[in-house]
Parts: sequence; C-alpha cells; structure tokens
Amino acid sequence: MIERSLREAMASGALPALDPVTTAQTVVAYFEGVMMLAKTQQTPEVLTQLAHGAVALVEAAAGASLSAEHG
Repeated sequence: MIERSLREAMASGALPALDPVTTAQTVVAYFEGVMMLAKTQQTPEVLTQLAHGAVALVEAAAGASLSAEHG
C-alpha cells in the first residue's frame, strides 16, 4: 500500500522519481521501530510524537533523488 501510494505520487508529479520499494520498506521499518518503542515504554504518546518521522523519511528520499539527478 505504501509503495503504491509512492508510485501514484510520483506519477502525479507530487514526488520526484525515487525508489518506491526501498522507500516503502524504510517507512515500514520506521513504523515497526516506533511501535516497538511504544510497547517497551508502555506509552502510546510515542506514536504521536514520532508520527511525523515517516514524512521526513519520504522527504529525505525525495531530496536524495533530486540531488542524484542534478549532481
């Protein structure tokens, strides 16, 4: 689902060309880590505090893609 959303965003021009498979795997791994932290700390607030990180990961992948295209 994440990979498909990334592909759709690239097709619409909302995101530059990037590796949708690796980016999707990175986002899933990030959320798995966040879930583990929430469980070990026994607090759901971790989810709220770190939810923005997935967006930052996609933005970083998009920025790296743009840098590679122009560098």
